[in-house]
Amino acid sequence: MIKNNKQLLFVFLFSSVYFFSTPAFFKSAYAQTLQERVLQPPAGLSSQGDPFLMSMNPALMALNKSWEGIFYHTELKTQEFIAGTGDAFYISSPPLWIFYLGFGFENTRPNDDWKVRWLQSQGKQTGNWSMLTFALAAKLGEVASLGVNIRTFVADENETFHGLTSCDTGLHLHPSPYFSLSAEVIDINTPRIGSLEGSIERTWGVGVALRPFGKNILTISIDNLLAQTSENDVIRTYFELRPMRGLVLQALLEMWIGKEGFMDDRTDVALQASFGLQFEFPYFGVFGTAHIANRVGSPYLGFTAGARISGQYYLSMMIPRRIVKLKLEGNLDGEEAVDLLLYINSIRKEPSINGVLFEVKDFDAMPGLVQEIISGMEQLKSSGKYVFCYESGLGTPASAYACSHATAYYLSPVGGTTLAGTQMRIFYYTGLLEKLGINAQILRIGEYKSMPESFTREAPSEKVSEEYRELVSDVYNNMLYDIGKGRGFKNGSDGLKELISGGPYNSMEMVEKKLADGVLWEDQLKKAIEDKIGKKVVISEKFDFSTKAPDTWTKGRRIGVIVVSGIMTGGKSRKIPLIGLEKSGSDTVIEAIEKAKYDPTISAVVLRIDSGGGSAEAAERIWRAIRKLSEKKPVIASLGAVAASGGYYIASAADEIFAEPSTITGSIGIFMGKADFSELMKKVGINVTAFKEGSDKVDMSSFYRPFTTEEIEKLKGEINYVYNIFLDRVAEGRKMDKNSVDTIARGRIWSGARAREIGLVDKMGSFLDAVERARKISKLPGWAPVESLTRKEEGFLMKVISSAIDDKSEILKVFQEMGNASSVGGISMYLGQISFALTSKEPLAMIDFVYKWE
Repeated sequence: MIKNNKQLLFVFLFSSVYFFSTPAFFKSAYAQTLQERVLQPPAGLSSQGDPFLMSMNPALMALNKSWEGIFYHTELKTQEFIAGTGDAFYISSPPLWIFYLGFGFENTRPNDDWKVRWLQSQGKQTGNWSMLTFALAAKLGEVASLGVNIRTFVADENETFHGLTSCDTGLHLHPSPYFSLSAEVIDINTPRIGSLEGSIERTWGVGVALRPFGKNILTISIDNLLAQTSENDVIRTYFELRPMRGLVLQALLEMWIGKEGFMDDRTDVALQASFGLQFEFPYFGVFGTAHIANRVGSPYLGFTAGARISGQYYLSMMIPRRIVKLKLEGNLDGEEAVDLLLYINSIRKEPSINGVLFEVKDFDAMPGLVQEIISGMEQLKSSGKYVFCYESGLGTPASAYACSHATAYYLSPVGGTTLAGTQMRIFYYTGLLEKLGINAQILRIGEYKSMPESFTREAPSEKVSEEYRELVSDVYNNMLYDIGKGRGFKNGSDGLKELISGGPYNSMEMVEKKLADGVLWEDQLKKAIEDKIGKKVVISEKFDFSTKAPDTWTKGRRIGVIVVSGIMTGGKSRKIPLIGLEKSGSDTVIEAIEKAKYDPTISAVVLRIDSGGGSAEAAERIWRAIRKLSEKKPVIASLGAVAASGGYYIASAADEIFAEPSTITGSIGIFMGKADFSELMKKVGINVTAFKEGSDKVDMSSFYRPFTTEEIEKLKGEINYVYNIFLDRVAEGRKMDKNSVDTIARGRIWSGARAREIGLVDKMGSFLDAVERARKISKLPGWAPVESLTRKEEGFLMKVISSAIDDKSEILKVFQEMGNASSVGGISMYLGQISFALTSKEPLAMIDFVYKWE
């Protein structure tokens, strides 16, 4: 994608130098006129990537995503010689980095016996020859491509055309989904035709193509080919209409103005019309074309018929009954959750897919994310898709919750679920720290701020107990409602409390209690799905949208997604695969925000937050960057499973905030402190002597001594200052009075539903709802792409580590059991927060807890 003026200037200069210097590299040779080849199917030189177009504008090969081959046969009936009858085969390669390779073969045969006999009597060409084409194209970013070809002829050694070689080049620009531009230079080397007088003159071509709807529903292309010396002119107008999936209607109108040929001095106007019909299937297509021309002295009728094979997937009138597999496994990090939801949304819009089969195994997610997956399932069903779940082992509460909204939920005979309720846990380390001789000195603002209590108390305070009881109750009631609605209980959640409290259940009991639909082995699954649908189906692996034939020239305007997940810190974002720990670095996040701000193709941004916070300074820097971005473009915040403390801090800068009812948010509060190891050091015989110059507070953050009374008072002022900034940011973003914010702040955690009631959230909705809102505000069409701006490709070493040690590995399961947490991601994040909180030297905006399904 050309994203700035420098890149645009580079493409322009490179293309200009290329076009005007290419002829110098080719000596005069021999070549054919425009008519002396197999007459092609209708196509636009500015609009499409059909392989046979490499013989005129090889740059068009770069419009394809994969390899493509085409064969066609043309027959013409004419009074005089027109070289258009014959067979042709062209194939272009898949992209090799930025390059595409192409090869073509044409065999042209004479149409008129009288003309052949006359030529032979003169010792001239019989009209029967073959043409070989070799082409190379290169992509220049996402909106430009450049190509060159060499064509050579093979015939009998005595024939005029034998060994003739010529060259063409082409440029294609597609800066918008709505229009594209092209330029061609044909017969660059102005070749001579053997003993016949004169050379084939160079032909210059330009063209423009329009797509009024942005996609290839309707394409109109106009091209002009002008001979350099004689000024013979060819004007081509191409129309393409796709009235339904798999059906393509084509029309090409050509007008020739000038001499009929190099042996005729007459100047006339001639017309040719070609009308084509294509039937497309997933990786195959057939087509036919009728040709008619009124050329003076050479009117003709004819037809072209052929077939296409491709590595690209095309939509078809015959929609396959396809069910696509999709894994729902382990614990999802922030980017993975976004990818899953976007993939579900893509399937919803894909007519070639009838439904989804979620293969569920050890799935673990917090309630807010489960609700988003349920929302995605409901959108699939509302678009006419089927949603199936199959759990191969012992199920989790998260999977039973999510799959309650499937069309059908199947369990293995040895499965079941541990669903019995829900709880949230806070670990208290005060007793352990005292035994070790570690004194946690932590100051906080906000009596509901629970994390400092983990190091200063042995049990929760009354305020913390109050907020957690309320939160657990909200989440539990949301779960009852969602499951009741999904499983079709008449009165929603009525009766489900007793039902779930009677768990856990084995597979058969799940079916008996109407919490699942069937018990079967995996090899029986296909038949069960077919019985449910009432039709035969094909169950395939995950659909690769990257192989789908492009239906737009370029991505055009789009929605950018910025993901903030895990602990918020300064510096660069990091992932630690061994323990599944994520860190969102302010430098990385701000870099993505700046990219979104200055990229003209990014029309709106969805800020996806799945973080319990971290560094207050990092949150403030990100907040300011988002605020500046929102002055230029709409920013919609989507709160994931957890978006609290520092996570809510940055959300307050957005124009609107979306959350699920069970999202955990709020916690507007600040704390700061350190771990004093002085007693522990005495126990193990370590003494420290510090030599100071200046203030005695120079080593106040050190771990080998406690804070003094003066230092504590100083820190109180500092965290109060940061807390007031936090209140200011929320008050400004939510358009609330600062005192009103303070009454609902004080470090208190809220469920998404309650946050909506008190004004911290604008709307209940999932990430996909936030995307649709961003699309609506920025007036983007439904097909406009959504692209993550924070996703980074892992290096080779990290990929190896990630594949060897992930959320499913045995070593991490040991960590999970030791922590007695709901997930590896949960316990690793919890442990990471503890170390961060005890070693940080700055004010923190963080929450902590371990969510545990039961």
